[in-house]
Amino acid sequence: MKSAIAFTAFFLGLMTFSVAAADQPAAPPPAPQSAPASQPADEIGARIVVRPAAFDFGEVWQGAEAKGEFHIQNTGNAPLTTTVTSSCGCTVATKPKSPLQPGESDVFTITYDTRRAGAAGKKVMINSNDPTQPTISIDVKGTVKPIFAATPPDCNFANADENTVATQTVRLENQYPEPLPLRIKPGQNIKQFEYELKEVEAGKIYELTVTTKPPLSQGKNMTVLAMETGRPDLPEIQVRLSAHVMPRASLSPYAVYVTPSRKEPWETVLNVQYRTDQPLKVLAVHCDLETIQCELMPHTPPAEGATLGYYQIKVKLPPFHEIPVDGAKIIIETDDPDPKFAKLEAPVTRREGRKRSQTQPTTQRALGGTVVPGKAQPAPEK
Repeated sequence: MKSAIAFTAFFLGLMTFSVAAADQPAAPPPAPQSAPASQPADEIGARIVVRPAAFDFGEVWQGAEAKGEFHIQNTGNAPLTTTVTSSCGCTVATKPKSPLQPGESDVFTITYDTRRAGAAGKKVMINSNDPTQPTISIDVKGTVKPIFAATPPDCNFANADENTVATQTVRLENQYPEPLPLRIKPGQNIKQFEYELKEVEAGKIYELTVTTKPPLSQGKNMTVLAMETGRPDLPEIQVRLSAHVMPRASLSPYAVYVTPSRKEPWETVLNVQYRTDQPLKVLAVHCDLETIQCELMPHTPPAEGATLGYYQIKVKLPPFHEIPVDGAKIIIETDDPDPKFAKLEAPVTRREGRKRSQTQPTTQRALGGTVVPGKAQPAPEK
């Protein structure tokens, strides 16, 4: 009897547990894991491709066309911007379209000026916003064959003076396959030189005789003499003529500048430069301001074969505030018979901290108030 009761109780308990378990809500299934977000594609940007990579125009005659065509393409996925420059004015490149959209292409040309004979070695640079190659350099090379070979190539009278009368001859030999009737181009205004062209062999060999015509200007007397070949498809032949006239003497620097930064006494050196073929001697040096002291240093003779000699003058100056507003003069006396060079003057000038010009003057005063082109102005003393 007890066993039946126990079994009945166990069975009822089991049924109760089963019903309770059935009444419980089912556990939610595990949330599915989200797939990882896809990574963005690499940002390529603009990409430049230029073909061909160089411009070799081979061998051409003077005056012949030397022109190359180039293709530029944007193979990236962003707009391509470009700028084009060249290393010389003799090499000209057209500008391709900018910007170029992705996949877009364009054509540009490079032209080399063949009027001057000789080997070409120039560059055209293409700058772009392609980070992998921001600058592409295109080599421009080739050889321009002279129509006439000139010996010597230029007519240069070095170490001339104002009254020099000298003559040089340039031999011109025709290199072209056909005879060319060379003649001096009319209407040229060349004052410093006289010239004559003589035919030695018809259409083949000529001699150009050039003579300086005084008075020559101080500095570089330069010009170009043009000759015509008689054919419109061939260029003019040009021979450069020059005569460099050095002054008998000059000062370097030609002036002494004193700036407000000079708060204590200081020293500088003034050089007297002279031609060794017309030597002079510095006799005395003084300044019209007593507080500026000048001392002529011992003279060192120029080396053998040198074209210039020098005297050095040590100059002791007071501070800026002791320099008069109207400045002072350093006076150099020499034994030169020419009055322009017998007494030389170097001004001492206050420079009141004004802004310096971005472009320095390109002339320097020679002694006696003349002007020598091509010399840079001295920088002010600091």
